[in-house]
Amino acid sequence: MLLRLYITTVFLLNAFSVLANLHFENGEGNTITGFIRDEENNPVAYALVKTENGSDYALTNTEGFFTLDINIIDDIYLAVSCIGFENARVKVADNAKNINITLVAKPNYLNEVVITGDRTKRVLKDVPVLTKVITAMELQNTGSMTVLDALENIMPGVHFDPSAWMGDNIQIQGLDNNYVLILIDGERAVPERRESVNFARLNVAEIERIEIISGSSSVLYGSNAMGFVINIITKEVKKPLEGYVQERYTKYNSWNTDAAVGFKWKGLSSKTAFNFKITEGYDLTPESPTYYTVNPNNDISVSQNFGYKFSERFNASLNGSYYRHNIENPPASVETTHSLDNNYTLNAKANYKFSKKNIITGSAHTDIFKSYKVYEKKNDSIGLDGDYYYATFRIIDEWNITDEYQIIGGVEHNDEQTFSVRLFGSENGDQRKKAYNSNIFLQGTGTIFENLEGVLGLRYTYHSGFGSHLTPSLSLMYKLSGFRFRGGVNSGFKAPTLKEMYYNFNMAGMFDIVGNPDLKSETGWYKFVSAEYINENINASLLLSHNRISDKINIVERHVIAENGSDKTEMHYENIEDVGIIAFGAFIQCRFLNYFQAKADYSYANAKNIDTKLQIEGNSKHNLTTSIFFKYPGFRIKRIEFPFIVALTGKYSSPRIYEKEKIVDDETVIINENSNDFYTVNLFYTQKIPISGRWNAEIQLGVDNMFNYIDDKTFASINPGRRFSILTRINF
Repeated sequence: MLLRLYITTVFLLNAFSVLANLHFENGEGNTITGFIRDEENNPVAYALVKTENGSDYALTNTEGFFTLDINIIDDIYLAVSCIGFENARVKVADNAKNINITLVAKPNYLNEVVITGDRTKRVLKDVPVLTKVITAMELQNTGSMTVLDALENIMPGVHFDPSAWMGDNIQIQGLDNNYVLILIDGERAVPERRESVNFARLNVAEIERIEIISGSSSVLYGSNAMGFVINIITKEVKKPLEGYVQERYTKYNSWNTDAAVGFKWKGLSSKTAFNFKITEGYDLTPESPTYYTVNPNNDISVSQNFGYKFSERFNASLNGSYYRHNIENPPASVETTHSLDNNYTLNAKANYKFSKKNIITGSAHTDIFKSYKVYEKKNDSIGLDGDYYYATFRIIDEWNITDEYQIIGGVEHNDEQTFSVRLFGSENGDQRKKAYNSNIFLQGTGTIFENLEGVLGLRYTYHSGFGSHLTPSLSLMYKLSGFRFRGGVNSGFKAPTLKEMYYNFNMAGMFDIVGNPDLKSETGWYKFVSAEYINENINASLLLSHNRISDKINIVERHVIAENGSDKTEMHYENIEDVGIIAFGAFIQCRFLNYFQAKADYSYANAKNIDTKLQIEGNSKHNLTTSIFFKYPGFRIKRIEFPFIVALTGKYSSPRIYEKEKIVDDETVIINENSNDFYTVNLFYTQKIPISGRWNAEIQLGVDNMFNYIDDKTFASINPGRRFSILTRINF
């Protein structure tokens, strides 16, 4: 593995050395040619290139290429400008050929486009619900190896408790997997173990941005969207031909290989992406070497996206992916089986424009998870252990009545089913459970009076398990110069899961877990107010919210008499809890001293069981994430610019709370078993290396958890400590 990294690095450096000298071989005549690109190596079209204090100028084409004829004999300085980018000043020689110039984008938060808030493309400043965005630049330059890394390091209040057997268990403000809806390009990702989504299936290098909305969004997204909605948007093909290959290595012999290639030709577009990850795992409990904190594992994922534009009115796409997750046992393990998981997705979508103001979209999406047992002593033969299947069929009509009024409505049908060898017992062989729901939703957006915009939504759901449910929402936004004031009341619901309804599982002879098919849906009301200020250099916001969840499903312990007359413990699912979460958030993102960008995001959450007054188990009240980027246009070697970025990020979480009631001397007292507080600091340096034409390279050096914080006592986090990493990448 190390030899592979060494060869890749040497190849990059030699390629750079040879090709850099080709940039400035003198040709005939006084002509300069070159490429203008942004920091992500995308061409910048219609940029103005002119000689400083001269009359010679040219515009770049759609490929970012320009040709400039000059009449200057002395030193030549080019002035480059384009809307949305910082102006650049570059010294070149006459007759320079195919020079590379990188423009640095201005962080114009006003014009960033998001889609999650109301299922339509809208600029960030006009979204009726406060939306946070993690960009591809942040993902890449903060060394995020997985989506887990990105969410934990950039978004406050996010905790993961990964487990070889229970998956990536997420918790935000005291709410677990069941209340955090994960979308991939707007489509629901299927849960796996413990209702959690395996984030390792996502290739971070292929993520364009992550959009995060606090509170209920059930009107648009249905069940589970009660606490947070996290929409992971993947990259589309932007150039006639593009691609990359990258390799990353870090501690515990962890390798991450990514590659992709895409093209656009006439109306056809295609993109193929590949990811391979492998790690030896790590263990924070060496006293039990047969079980690791994170077991050795390896992943393979492949995705293929096709798109075709039939006409100016009609286009369609077909996308599919495959993911394999192999979870091995530690070397000292006595287990004779291990787990092998597969995920398959298929999505078909078509858009038709009836007019400039009316677009209808039809889509069909399916996501399938299959879990196998691998029998190591039987030639690694496999047997199906369980599966989960989710399919969505949807039609959405987007009608822009005027510039001030918009209606979006649709119908949606979802089918789900799950199978388990162990969880549903063996009575009558009924180990496969099914449910479906059908929905109609409508949301209208319009100007009430000058500077005040309202959003009113309604969703009707029929669920095969609990019947009908009506979900309303109302949001308001008032604009005042650079300020946005938002407020609203949104209803939400969560359908009981198939496991909660049909569990029939014996836990190693200790107790039985029993489902309840008569469970009601959980319902909630999310109320919020927020204030936001945005200009070219600053984005700052405050958010105050209250989330009330009623009929929350939890486990009740019961003692019954077994058939043989012995005492027996059963754990039953029931609608027994009401939960209230009061939360406050403060966020600021700014640009200063030309080359610096900084971000700080703080959240406070008081999450209580309303009946017992106890904090929700595992909640961390205070959370803070910070980041600072130094983006320098670059030093020069032989008139070639070498831009680089230094990223410093930090995360702090107060102790996670585990309050319990206990009887002491006939009195009920609250026992605190809190964890330690938790913090990490990460540092990454990314060097960009122009090669030739559309080709460039990157080398990234980083240290994660540079102060080596490890909590092997209370396990507030399962971070394994300080890890150094190196990444090499070639783009074209």
